[in-house]
Amino acid sequence: MQRICSSAARIAVCALLAGATSACAAGRVDQAPPMALGGATPAPLGFLELCERAPEECTSQSGANGRLTPGDADTIRHMARSQFWSAAFQMQAAAPSSVGSRAFAETVIGSDHAGSRDRGPGVAASRGSVVGDLALTAELRHLLDTVNSRINGSIVQRSDRSLYGVADYWATPIGSGARAGGDCEDYVLEKRRALIGAGVPAAALSIAIVKTDWNEVHAVLLVATEKGEIVLDNLKPRLSFWTEKHYRWLERQAAGAPLQWVSVAEVAGQR
Repeated sequence: MQRICSSAARIAVCALLAGATSACAAGRVDQAPPMALGGATPAPLGFLELCERAPEECTSQSGANGRLTPGDADTIRHMARSQFWSAAFQMQAAAPSSVGSRAFAETVIGSDHAGSRDRGPGVAASRGSVVGDLALTAELRHLLDTVNSRINGSIVQRSDRSLYGVADYWATPIGSGARAGGDCEDYVLEKRRALIGAGVPAAALSIAIVKTDWNEVHAVLLVATEKGEIVLDNLKPRLSFWTEKHYRWLERQAAGAPLQWVSVAEVAGQR
C-alpha cells in the first residue's frame, strides 16, 4: 500500500495536538473500552499475497515454534489466494479500466486498497467487539515496550518501491543479511513475530489499518488485554491504548483469525 509509514518530520508532538485534555496531557490511562466492529471486509491485497508466500505469518497458532503442518500451510495459501482474487475482481468490476486480471492485480496492490471503506459487493455483515483475557501485568508492559522499541530501532524506513520495485509488499526484513529496511506493515509483522516468540498468544495480536492526522494510510499492531487493546506503533513509539491514538480506525483483523478482516465502526470524535 502506498503510504508514508514513518517520517521524523511527521511524528506528532503533544504541543501540536489540540486540547489540554488529550491523552498526551493527561498521561497514561488505566484501560480502554472494546473497539466496536462493523461489517466483514476483504483483507489488504498485500497481506493476502504475504499469506500465500509465507503462510506461517498468517496463523493464530502459537505452538510448535509457529511452524505449520504442510496441510495447514496449504489451507492458508488456498484461502489467501481465493480471497486475493475475489477482492481483486470486485475492485476490477467497480473500476472503469478494462486491464487484464494479472496487470490489474499488480495495480491494485499498489493502490490505497487498505484504506478504502468501499469494499464492493459480497461482504457479509459481522458486528461485535474485541475483549481480551491477557493480563496486563508489569512484565507484559515491559515486554511490549521492549519489543516495540527494539523493532522500531532495527528497521530503516524505506518504501516498498525502493526495496522491491513494487508499490506494496509485506515482508519481515529483519534477518535478511543486510540492514533491515521496510515500511509500517513490516514493523508490524516483525513485532508480531517477536511477541509470539516471547510467548504472547498469537490470538491476542491483530493488525489494524488507520489513517493519520495527515490522511495517510498506516498500519499498527494491536495487543488485546483484559484492560483493553494496546497499540504498538512505529510513528508514535509510546505504548498506549487504542483510544489514545489520534487516528481514524478503518479496519483490522478479527481477533484470533488473521485472514478475517472487519471494518471498525465509527466512534464519536473519530476523524
